[in-house]
Amino acid sequence: MGAEWICIFVFFLLIAGLIVFLVTRKKGPQAGFPVGPVGGPVRFRVRGVNRNTRQDVVWLCDADSPANAQVKAELEGIIVTSIEPDYGQPPR
Repeated sequence: MGAEWICIFVFFLLIAGLIVFLVTRKKGPQAGFPVGPVGGPVRFRVRGVNRNTRQDVVWLCDADSPANAQVKAELEGIIVTSIEPDYGQPPR
């Protein structure tokens, strides 16, 4: 009768240890939605029209914000129609 109680006690200790392990283990990083680069300049795709030639232009530049990209494009002689972050997609 004493051996049976020892086996039952060890069994319950194993179950309790397993529960403690499962509850306290650290989970890996959770998958999130994709985001652009954090901090620093971002590459922007600026679409517009060249002021001198009147040709449509798609121009890539590194800037801190869309407003900064617009100023840089205007300094290059581009009338800006749209600005979007460029994450390596081919131009449409």
